[in-house]
Amino acid sequence: MPISAPSPPCSSSIDICTPPMEMPRFVDYFHIPWFEFEMLVEPHFEQLRASVYGNNITFQEFPDFTTLSSPTAISFESPFQSDILENHLAPSSNASTGQTDNRIGSFWIEPLLDQLEIPFDGEEEVHSSPPVAVTNRDTRSLFAEIIGSDIDSDNPDYLPKISTYLNEVLIERHDGELMKNATKLLGHSIQEAAFQLLRYSIYLSSNNLLSDSLTDKLLRWVIQSKQYHVIERLMKMKKPTTQIFGSNLLVSAARIQDIKTLRSLLSLGVDANIPAGKFGKVTALYAAIQQENINLARILLQAGANPNAGFTAGPGKRIPPLKKAVEQFTPFWGGGDINVTSSLDLVQLLLDAGADVNAECCYEVLSPDTLLSRAVRSGNVELVQMFLVAKININLITGTSMTALQTAAKANELEMVQVLLDAGADVDAPAGQKMVQILLDSGAGVDGYLLTPDEVEAREPFLGLSPCNEDYDDWVDEYVSFGEDDLPMMTPLQFAAENKNTMLARLLLSAGANIEGCGYGWTPLQIAAKRGSLQLIKLLLRKGANVNAPGYKNNGRSSLQAAVENRHNDIVDILLEAGAEVNAPAVTACGYTALQLAALSGDIELTKKLISLGGLVNTRPSEKGGMTCLQAASQGESLEMIKLLLKYGAEVNAPPATEHGITALRGAAKRNNMEAIDVLLNAGADVNGVSCGLTALCMAVRGQDIELIELLLKENADPNGQEDQSISPLMEAVNIKSEEIIDLLIKAGANVNQFHLSNIDLPTALHMSIDSGRINITKMLLAAGTDPNPSYPQNYSGKRAMTPLQKAATDGKHELVQLLLSSGAKVNGMSGTAPGTMALLDDALSTWNPSEETIQLLIAAGAEVNKARTNSDIPLTTAVRKGMFHVVNLLLSAGADVNLRESDKHTALQVSMSRNHIDIIRCLLSAGADINAPACANRGRTALQAAVEAGHVSLVILLLQRGADCDAAAAEYYGVTALQAAAIGGHLRIVLLLLKAGANINAPAARNGGRTALEGAAENGRLDIVSLLLKNDPDIDGLEIRCKRAAKLALSEGHIHIYKLLKDYQRT
Repeated sequence: MPISAPSPPCSSSIDICTPPMEMPRFVDYFHIPWFEFEMLVEPHFEQLRASVYGNNITFQEFPDFTTLSSPTAISFESPFQSDILENHLAPSSNASTGQTDNRIGSFWIEPLLDQLEIPFDGEEEVHSSPPVAVTNRDTRSLFAEIIGSDIDSDNPDYLPKISTYLNEVLIERHDGELMKNATKLLGHSIQEAAFQLLRYSIYLSSNNLLSDSLTDKLLRWVIQSKQYHVIERLMKMKKPTTQIFGSNLLVSAARIQDIKTLRSLLSLGVDANIPAGKFGKVTALYAAIQQENINLARILLQAGANPNAGFTAGPGKRIPPLKKAVEQFTPFWGGGDINVTSSLDLVQLLLDAGADVNAECCYEVLSPDTLLSRAVRSGNVELVQMFLVAKININLITGTSMTALQTAAKANELEMVQVLLDAGADVDAPAGQKMVQILLDSGAGVDGYLLTPDEVEAREPFLGLSPCNEDYDDWVDEYVSFGEDDLPMMTPLQFAAENKNTMLARLLLSAGANIEGCGYGWTPLQIAAKRGSLQLIKLLLRKGANVNAPGYKNNGRSSLQAAVENRHNDIVDILLEAGAEVNAPAVTACGYTALQLAALSGDIELTKKLISLGGLVNTRPSEKGGMTCLQAASQGESLEMIKLLLKYGAEVNAPPATEHGITALRGAAKRNNMEAIDVLLNAGADVNGVSCGLTALCMAVRGQDIELIELLLKENADPNGQEDQSISPLMEAVNIKSEEIIDLLIKAGANVNQFHLSNIDLPTALHMSIDSGRINITKMLLAAGTDPNPSYPQNYSGKRAMTPLQKAATDGKHELVQLLLSSGAKVNGMSGTAPGTMALLDDALSTWNPSEETIQLLIAAGAEVNKARTNSDIPLTTAVRKGMFHVVNLLLSAGADVNLRESDKHTALQVSMSRNHIDIIRCLLSAGADINAPACANRGRTALQAAVEAGHVSLVILLLQRGADCDAAAAEYYGVTALQAAAIGGHLRIVLLLLKAGANINAPAARNGGRTALEGAAENGRLDIVSLLLKNDPDIDGLEIRCKRAAKLALSEGHIHIYKLLKDYQRT
């Protein structure tokens, strides 16, 4: 196809030559299923035209299948046995004989048949799209949508655009065939437009190129426009193309819940067990279960649907219908009310049909529960009993799921809410006990704990021990709280404690549950102390629970610590009476002694009581996030608590915790508590003490408390902070954008050029001012003597070291770039010893919306045009990627190397192919871009491979004409040859172009993650490409082995017809 976009001026020193076209290789392609369908379908269309135009026959909607004693009803053979169909196709009586006629199916042509209706058994309900008047415009609009165009059907360019698309996607038997057919869309006949819509929809559908949503739209259009007579003809052809299309329609009928259409398709021989869909194949039964439609499910099962065939999306990714049915009780994303009776009937229907309750489910990313755990979580006893009767594995655990008993205990009485409310029962504790008792009676392990100590240790890294946040309070919450990842490790007794369910705990203890919780996580007593369950505390202590069991590892509390922390003073008294140790040690991360927690809570009386019982005031903080009593008190509002602790000898300058610690003075400054600060300073607090990278002055600046800042400066607080802190007071002032505080600190002697090594991205105040975007603050700093080219210290380890100018360019702040350049900022190199060198142009181009004005300014200032950031793009490829034609020209004119690779990856020409910017591509070719530059090792593409992968036919033709190598090797990791890319993407016309150009059908796949052309086409459901490759494969001897490999991939993805084609293929 010619490319009409204008070319930019070529350099006078470059000649562009088009190599002579070689004779194309002969390719046999007239056998493909699409052409076979085209030849067979045209006579059917002609007959339908004759019927419509000659006899004035009206079109029919999908009928309900029964049989009249009418000469116009012509029977055809059903693929299903009559005894199966009798169960779901209602018979009708012959008016003349009074006898019942059970024949099914017919070639419906007469208008009177449009009136037929058959009642459903029981409470069946018809979900059917009502017939509406469908216009030619509606058909054209749907056609455009299906082929991926947003053009209006009344647009004068409609036909050219539609024809262009079809020419890029399809191949012709005869020249001009596609244009001829497309022209029929513009006529006055709805039927002619319908023929063309169905013709090309069938191609897309049979090659796995039509989305599920568009398939649904198409089926609704078929129903509304009463095109059943056409579908009937198509289904009777019994060819792979129409069979795949029929399977997609059947699943669509289940999705849109149109029972009449579903019945009709089944009667036409559409196989209920062939999965369909574009991304992830599902059976019609699975789709019916998704819609919770028992009528559809019953019809499909009676028609022979496999109750265990559901969702498949590749090797090891399967979900059976039964699992989906159970999920309806407890949808993963939540949901509204459910019809419990209907849902139970649906599950029972599947069980009666032979659904395997222990079938493996291998796609549990979103819902890792076992089938029984999911049923238990629904709270429906009857559902659980169904599975127990069906001999489900009671103690099965998979991945991160819990056993059924753990799930029952965790859910407590809530799991039974739906069924009990329906029955009018009290929703109190006995509900949860009933579910647990059922499981215990069925032999479930009472501790529900299936991991060995070694397995527990191995899972430690995954138990929610998250990285620390800067904010201490948030960090503590992350460490102390249980997360969902902890749940599979908890026993039912621990869950009972968490739910404060004393009756459930008593039941489990009587069954022999381990009172200490099997050694993982908080003990039941500690959990009960945290939750404030006085009754449960008494039960556990009476049963012998260890009152002094240590807190568990990094997030634990002793029972006394848990009670104090949660201010359950009544429980504190009971635990102390039971012998709880007042000075029990804190755990390493975010641990506290009972006295530290009392000080943190501000409870004066409890603090006095614990001190009187021997509580130690100066116990050192735990290593991560801990605090002394005084440090903890400084976090609160109680001045009385601070004075009390100082009275009992608390150390005012006690060192903070190693990680995320806080001094007493900084804690008070964080709260802007002037009275507490005054008390602490009078007690000798170090005004320049650093904790967690901050001084008290930094905290005062952050709080924007001018009075406090002045007080601390008066007390000799250092305006430059300490070397080991993460941010200086001046940087903090810049960060909060306070010009008043900045001026105050500068006057107090703050160093405007100070580096803070721990702040990698913003190591100076100038960097931070640029980050804030405040030009006035930047001017203030520059006026105060800030160096626009800071000299990085020898020990600076920033991996993303940037000059202030780089920062401004990267952030796309043109005014700041101008200001810094006018202040003497350098455009190349990097002063000092900071790692790396500047790639200023690429920084400027990497912004969300690059400014051409800024690029011109930097190039005029002498910025290097070929400099790349470490492991990143070069300016030229970045400009190409963003489609900036004028910048590409500007860079090339300034000396950019057109064949330079970005970090040893892609050339600019390779990048341009996926964007389809014709003007840029021509510009690069004019500048001498290497059309055959090899692909980089990891996911790389040559220019031709990239154009093919994007499906740009015109670019493929252009590159082949320019001499592109159609057999360039695939990249080592996840690479593709041009032919493999076309086969995988379903680009039939490009496949033919490449084969004619001599592409090697059996070129080896990428070493890692690769597919041969045949394997890629089979795995992705490209029926016609598979056929084309098979017919033209020159290596007949090895074809059988290659077919087997490809067949396996097709089967794993649910492409059954392609699997059958490959499994039985023999070349004659």
